[in-house]
Amino acid sequence: MFGLHTDIELIILDYHDEQRPKSPLSNVESMSRASALLFYQQFQPGDKDYLKHTRKLTVVHEEITNPLNGFAPEDKDKPDEDAVKLAGDLGLVVFMAILQLFPTNVLHEFRFVSSRCLPLMALRHLSLKQRLITNLRSSYVDSPLPMNASWPSDLFHFVRHLDLYIDGPPSQLSDCLYGLASTHTPIESLSLTLYLHHDDSEDVQQYLWAAMEESGVERPRPAMPNLRELALSGFDLSLPYLPVLQKFVKFERLTKLQVSNCHQASTFFADLGAITSIERFHLEHIAVDSLNEDPEDGADSEEEDTPIDDCLEQVFQKSGKLQSLHLGWHEHCLDARAVNTIQITLQTLYRDGESLRILSLHPHNETDYEESVNSLGTHLERVCEACPNLEQLGYQLADGTLDSEIGAPNSELSEFVNRIAKLHNLHTLHLRYPHEVSAYPWDPYMCDLEERRGYMKKLSRILQYIASEIFLQLERLGKDTGLRHKLDTIVIGHFTTLRQQSSKCSLPQHCFIKALTAGRRVDMPSDWTSPTDPGIRVFCAELVSRTVLRQLRFHTEILDLDPGVEPFEQWAARAL
Repeated sequence: MFGLHTDIELIILDYHDEQRPKSPLSNVESMSRASALLFYQQFQPGDKDYLKHTRKLTVVHEEITNPLNGFAPEDKDKPDEDAVKLAGDLGLVVFMAILQLFPTNVLHEFRFVSSRCLPLMALRHLSLKQRLITNLRSSYVDSPLPMNASWPSDLFHFVRHLDLYIDGPPSQLSDCLYGLASTHTPIESLSLTLYLHHDDSEDVQQYLWAAMEESGVERPRPAMPNLRELALSGFDLSLPYLPVLQKFVKFERLTKLQVSNCHQASTFFADLGAITSIERFHLEHIAVDSLNEDPEDGADSEEEDTPIDDCLEQVFQKSGKLQSLHLGWHEHCLDARAVNTIQITLQTLYRDGESLRILSLHPHNETDYEESVNSLGTHLERVCEACPNLEQLGYQLADGTLDSEIGAPNSELSEFVNRIAKLHNLHTLHLRYPHEVSAYPWDPYMCDLEERRGYMKKLSRILQYIASEIFLQLERLGKDTGLRHKLDTIVIGHFTTLRQQSSKCSLPQHCFIKALTAGRRVDMPSDWTSPTDPGIRVFCAELVSRTVLRQLRFHTEILDLDPGVEPFEQWAARAL
């Protein structure tokens, strides 16, 4: 559907959602227990044939996204424990009934997105009836495995892409690492997201030291000889993970390495680059977040000439031309290195930027809420000039940027659009924004709950206008230069969870695609007007869900890494 007119795409999707015709399915998604039951009830005897073409099944077990209406489901009146248990039992029955609808060995990809463990009954069924699964994403919470199996290699022999969310005691992680290191698997892509209490770090360290000392004999070949992609999230890398990972990971063979939400990421990359036995990396995709998380993290903060990203210098030098680069770093008020920021990365971009297709730059400040961070300002224009072939860009906006009228002279947002106008091949723009929603006159998370729905509706309208104006400004600039811009997707905000009504919360993520029509005139809120055209706006951006966006657009890999959110949310975002 990528080549269709955008309006036609939206009409088709609306028709599919309303009519729900029974046709061969390529992707089935169960977004909640209620929709799962509705999905199951639609099938009649003989309708299983419609699932024989299905290759991917995604099950989202709980509400994990930040709802656009601003209401947290868990803040509603909670039923008693017996009711919760009954609902859970009914949910499992429906879940198993849906799994049994699928013919044997039709699924190639299975994704279970939940902070809870995949039910043991479902795990057994999948391992026996869907043995051709090659792409598996699931939570791995403290629970037994059937038949003393080693997760997951003994259950799914053909898995090539494995993405696990691990939540439990240290033994849960150690069992997973031991299972991966003790058997030879065909895994090509491995992603591990860890939720571990700080109190367990000592137990983890004891396991890691034991794992390093258990054998002094070199393996004739690595446990995962085909591994080319590795992603780590939520790890405390001050512990000796690198020596243990080297037991079953050949870092010099990797083409993709992602380290996010990890403590002491700077130390990890510095140690990796310093391994003398590795003369050259084959990395084409590098992602690292939380550099310089603490002032003492990585290089000595008293050395003013040392850049924050000094730890990446050896890795960059030993790597070839990069196709994608994600970089997140912290800047501290008293950090003398802040003036140098990411000097090593900038030099790499200026030298080899023509090969880049995906770039994400995300400065944090010293608090949990990224406020008033705009250290790249003058560098961004030069980065865009050095990376003319970028197709996807992620960028952290400073607090207050969205307050300015985009058409006003010298506004921050207009200056930003002028800088990225050099990227004629850009398809997708992900604009991150400070977690605290403070861009408007009053805070919706401190007001009366009855007023929040109206506020969120107004906020969505304003963001839709901003996305439309970005599209239109690029069109105007393109007419002046005679070059056509390819930007057709804008995502604003982080992928986060609203946990309680009174909590501070990220700007709900909004996804927009460009409509090819001239746009439609829409009344704006009365307190958000323009001196030139008060109250009326022209929209050429259509709001779509994140799932629909993934189906409509090819260039959305930049959404797989969303700096500034919790490890679980980042893990879940890759499935949605």
